[in-house]
Amino acid sequence: MSSNEQMVERVTEWLGSGEEIHLTLDTSDFDAVIPDYFREEPVLVLKFSNEYAYPVEVGEDGIKSTLEFGADGFQPVKVPWSAVYAVWSSTGQALLNMKKAKEESEKAAAEAIA
Repeated sequence: MSSNEQMVERVTEWLGSGEEIHLTLDTSDFDAVIPDYFREEPVLVLKFSNEYAYPVEVGEDGIKSTLEFGADGFQPVKVPWSAVYAVWSSTGQALLNMKKAKEESEKAAAEAIA
Protein backbone atom coordinates (compact mmCIF):
# COMPACT_ATOMS: atom_id res chain seq x y z
CA MET A 1 0.00 0.00 0.00
CA SER A 2 1.46 3.38 -1.01
CA SER A 3 1.86 6.24 1.43
CA ASN A 4 -0.97 8.13 -0.31
CA GLU A 5 -3.27 5.12 -0.18
CA GLN A 6 -2.57 4.75 3.52
CA MET A 7 -3.30 8.44 4.11
CA VAL A 8 -6.57 8.20 2.18
CA GLU A 9 -7.64 5.06 4.05
CA ARG A 10 -6.84 6.34 7.53
CA VAL A 11 -8.12 9.89 7.06
CA THR A 12 -11.37 8.58 5.55
CA GLU A 13 -11.73 6.15 8.45
CA TRP A 14 -11.06 8.82 11.09
CA LEU A 15 -13.41 11.37 9.53
CA GLY A 16 -16.07 8.69 9.03
CA SER A 17 -16.02 7.89 12.73
CA GLY A 18 -16.60 11.54 13.64
CA GLU A 19 -13.03 12.42 14.56
CA GLU A 20 -11.35 15.73 13.91
CA ILE A 21 -8.06 15.46 12.08
CA HIS A 22 -5.04 17.74 12.28
CA LEU A 23 -2.85 18.00 9.22
CA THR A 24 0.63 19.55 9.19
CA LEU A 25 1.66 20.84 5.79
CA ASP A 26 4.50 22.51 3.95
CA THR A 27 3.25 25.98 2.96
CA SER A 28 5.88 26.27 0.20
CA ASP A 29 4.09 23.58 -1.84
CA PHE A 30 2.34 25.74 -4.44
CA ASP A 31 -0.10 22.96 -5.31
CA ALA A 32 -1.63 23.57 -1.88
CA VAL A 33 -4.56 25.99 -1.93
CA ILE A 34 -4.39 27.95 1.32
CA PRO A 35 -4.86 31.63 2.22
CA ASP A 36 -1.87 33.56 0.86
CA TYR A 37 -0.83 35.03 4.21
CA PHE A 38 0.05 31.53 5.47
CA ARG A 39 2.74 31.21 2.79
CA GLU A 40 5.00 33.29 5.05
CA GLU A 41 4.98 30.50 7.63
CA PRO A 42 7.11 27.38 6.99
CA VAL A 43 4.53 25.00 8.41
CA LEU A 44 0.77 25.18 8.90
CA VAL A 45 -1.60 22.96 10.89
CA LEU A 46 -5.16 22.72 9.59
CA LYS A 47 -8.10 20.99 11.26
CA PHE A 48 -10.71 19.08 9.27
CA SER A 49 -13.95 17.46 10.43
CA ASN A 50 -17.19 16.32 8.86
CA GLU A 51 -18.86 18.08 11.79
CA TYR A 52 -17.83 21.50 10.42
CA ALA A 53 -19.98 23.65 8.12
CA TYR A 54 -18.60 22.18 4.88
CA PRO A 55 -17.93 18.55 3.93
CA VAL A 56 -14.40 17.18 3.63
CA GLU A 57 -13.38 15.43 0.42
CA VAL A 58 -10.55 12.88 0.64
CA GLY A 59 -9.00 11.35 -2.47
CA GLU A 60 -5.80 10.06 -4.03
CA ASP A 61 -4.71 13.61 -4.84
CA GLY A 62 -5.24 15.01 -1.33
CA ILE A 63 -7.83 16.54 0.95
CA LYS A 64 -10.07 19.54 0.37
CA SER A 65 -12.81 21.46 2.07
CA THR A 66 -13.85 24.98 2.97
CA LEU A 67 -12.49 26.06 6.35
CA GLU A 68 -13.11 29.07 8.56
CA PHE A 69 -10.21 31.42 9.18
CA GLY A 70 -11.52 33.72 11.92
CA ALA A 71 -12.28 37.23 10.71
CA ASP A 72 -11.36 36.22 7.15
CA GLY A 73 -14.35 33.90 7.03
CA PHE A 74 -14.65 30.70 5.04
CA GLN A 75 -12.10 29.93 2.35
CA PRO A 76 -11.49 26.89 0.12
CA VAL A 77 -8.53 24.72 1.05
CA LYS A 78 -6.91 21.95 -0.97
CA VAL A 79 -3.86 20.08 0.28
CA PRO A 80 -2.08 17.50 -1.89
CA TRP A 81 -0.57 14.56 -0.02
CA SER A 82 2.84 15.67 -1.30
CA ALA A 83 2.58 18.76 0.95
CA VAL A 84 1.66 16.80 4.09
CA TYR A 85 4.25 16.17 6.79
CA ALA A 86 1.91 14.39 9.20
CA VAL A 87 -1.74 13.85 10.02
CA TRP A 88 -3.25 12.81 13.33
CA SER A 89 -6.70 12.17 14.71
CA SER A 90 -8.39 13.64 17.76
CA THR A 91 -7.87 10.28 19.48
CA GLY A 92 -4.08 10.47 19.01
CA GLN A 93 -3.57 8.12 16.07
CA ALA A 94 -0.99 9.51 13.66
CA LEU A 95 0.64 9.02 10.27
CA LEU A 96 3.94 10.50 9.11
CA ASN A 97 4.54 11.10 5.41
CA MET A 98 7.89 9.30 5.17
CA LYS A 99 8.50 10.47 1.60
CA LYS A 100 8.10 14.11 2.66
CA ALA A 101 10.27 13.56 5.75
CA LYS A 102 13.01 12.03 3.59
CA GLU A 103 12.87 14.90 1.09
CA GLU A 104 13.18 17.47 3.87
CA SER A 105 16.05 15.58 5.53
CA GLU A 106 17.96 15.40 2.23
CA LYS A 107 17.32 19.09 1.60
CA ALA A 108 18.60 20.04 5.07
CA ALA A 109 21.69 17.86 4.66
CA ALA A 110 22.49 19.42 1.28
CA GLU A 111 22.11 22.92 2.72
CA ALA A 112 24.33 22.02 5.69
CA ILE A 113 27.24 20.97 3.48
CA ALA A 114 26.83 23.77 0.93
